[in-house]
Amino acid sequence: MALAKNEMIYDEQLTNHDLLPVPAAERRWTWYSYMALWMGMVHNIFNYEVAASLIALGMNIWQALLTIFIADCILMIPLGLNGYVGNKFGIPFPVFARLAFGVFGANIPALIRAFVAIGWFGVQSYLGSTALNALITFIAPGWAKLSSTFLGMPANGWIALLLFWLLQGLLALHGMDIIRRFENWAGPLVLVIMLGLVVWAFAIVHGFGPLFHQHSSFKSPAGFWSALGPAVISVIGSWASMGLNIPDFTRFSRTTKDQVIGQFLGLPITTFVFSLMSGFITSATIVAFGKAIWDPVQLLQHFHNPFVLIVGAASLTAATISVNVASNLVSPIYDLINVLPKRLNFKSAALISMIIAFVMMPWRLMQSPQSLETLLNTAGAFLGPATGIVIADFWLLRKRSVSVSHLYKVHGVYRYSKGFNLYAIVSLVIAMLASFAGNFLPALKPLSGYGWLVGVGLGFIVYSIFMKAAKYEIPTKEEAVEA
Repeated sequence: MALAKNEMIYDEQLTNHDLLPVPAAERRWTWYSYMALWMGMVHNIFNYEVAASLIALGMNIWQALLTIFIADCILMIPLGLNGYVGNKFGIPFPVFARLAFGVFGANIPALIRAFVAIGWFGVQSYLGSTALNALITFIAPGWAKLSSTFLGMPANGWIALLLFWLLQGLLALHGMDIIRRFENWAGPLVLVIMLGLVVWAFAIVHGFGPLFHQHSSFKSPAGFWSALGPAVISVIGSWASMGLNIPDFTRFSRTTKDQVIGQFLGLPITTFVFSLMSGFITSATIVAFGKAIWDPVQLLQHFHNPFVLIVGAASLTAATISVNVASNLVSPIYDLINVLPKRLNFKSAALISMIIAFVMMPWRLMQSPQSLETLLNTAGAFLGPATGIVIADFWLLRKRSVSVSHLYKVHGVYRYSKGFNLYAIVSLVIAMLASFAGNFLPALKPLSGYGWLVGVGLGFIVYSIFMKAAKYEIPTKEEAVEA
């Protein structure tokens, strides 16, 4: 049995509608779509607090902003390289991974990435539900009385979390085009709210405020530079999943230029501005309330204006849904579909991902800052090796030469050994072990904060060496299409 589309024949074992290449006529995402996508993902509760986590390490606000900007610029490299593939061939990441890992082996990095993204989906869902809980509490004061605790969370928190989960499900189940439309207004909406808070902050401090005059805890430049690297990698870890699954989005781009420009405006530029604004607003809270308030939900609760609280909490809820569905739900959806294309579709894979995320009990994870930091570093260490491998395979070894039809054939040129490229799998294991080695071997302790970078570098190098040593034959031009 086979599926036919665009005059190509595909094996059903590897194909369904959601995995097929997106025809050029159906690619409607513009540069604004990608800018709004990233704005929606950046403008959320977690990223509002990123600068605070860096200040807690001893940085001043300017050093924290520099760290965030450097991390985002580095992340643009895999985003641009892997994003090109999605736009050029219209394929999602799990199909792209078949190039290096084999038509069945691609499930290995896809499932690793799915697990990390599902974990993040749960964390962001919990954070978003706190904003929703605050909104309901203001509208119905008796809501706060639902305080009996079950599994570490009060009853009102449980209800808010379930409602938040339901809202996300309603959005995800309507598919990628509805997600694009939602992102087009959700991201800019939060920016408007932030600008309102900036005006308030300026009226309070008439300048940058005390936070921007606070000195760094590092006694010398050398101390800061030694902390900079691990901090940069930690920030990258929060978006490591997107570095891999960006083809899931760029496959809908009209042109490569659209996705590159949109992503640059939406990630490094928007994140820097958003972090600057959050720092400025927090600086004003020191003057207004006597302490630094980095949690935007807590900040809103200090305002007694009903309009500010309702609009602010509603915007934070929408923003968290925006980042969560786009960056943490779309990727595992495609990953799960890739494993069982004959049994799963976009809707069923979305439901499975959301159920797994709930079972992981993210509210308990967020009760421990150390656990959250471990999640960030672990995410990078898991995803870095696969990132390096797919980049090396496509750009260095294949030189952008791809046979799209063979990506959907069990016995095509990407079959390797029974559908698995053992060189890619072994490279993945070696790079992952090396990424975590600093946590267990005292001699490699200095590398413990560089999991993502070590993984990307080793994945790229080890895989390239293995493939060249094995003298793997790249498909001929009769079998492949030159990009």
